[in-house]
Amino acid sequence: MERNKWEIAIRCLEVALHPNTSDDEVVAAVNGFRRTARGRPLSQICSEFASKDAVGPGAAAEDWQEKLDRLSRENLDLRQEIEQRTRDGNEELASAYRRAGAAELRFAELQATVTDLGEENRDLRRALEQARRIPVAPAAPRMASPFRDVLAAAYRGADQPEPVAARYPAALNRERGGAPIFDPRPNRPWTA
Repeated sequence: MERNKWEIAIRCLEVALHPNTSDDEVVAAVNGFRRTARGRPLSQICSEFASKDAVGPGAAAEDWQEKLDRLSRENLDLRQEIEQRTRDGNEELASAYRRAGAAELRFAELQATVTDLGEENRDLRRALEQARRIPVAPAAPRMASPFRDVLAAAYRGADQPEPVAARYPAALNRERGGAPIFDPRPNRPWTA
């Protein structure tokens, strides 16, 4: 409480001594100092005001130096801690930026893939619609292979395979010139 009073008294003197203060304000400021100081001399107020600091009243120069050294050490420790936290924060931030960049790249690749799949799906649907519009042709009769007939007859153990012409309608045989597709009795002997 006393310290607060001394601060008010000294502030009144500062106002009174300021070069821009008018004469009436100087008188008012001096009267304010007197009321606050209650008759104490200025030297006593200044010494009490200065001694109310954290070191305590009547502190010696060594105490002040010790306090200054302690505050300097604390300040240095705080600076080092802040620098370390800043470095750690910068590393975490850089790592987060790298992860965010990689995630954005993967997202862009995924979007491109989805777009490509959408276009491919659209193309496949168009092709399917076009294929559905094409009329289905009737199935053509299956052509028999003469060699397969010979193998089938040999497998069955028969001497002669069934003639191919017998399995096809006469119209198909006529298209081929009337001759059978396979003649099991060759005119010439086989040579290699």
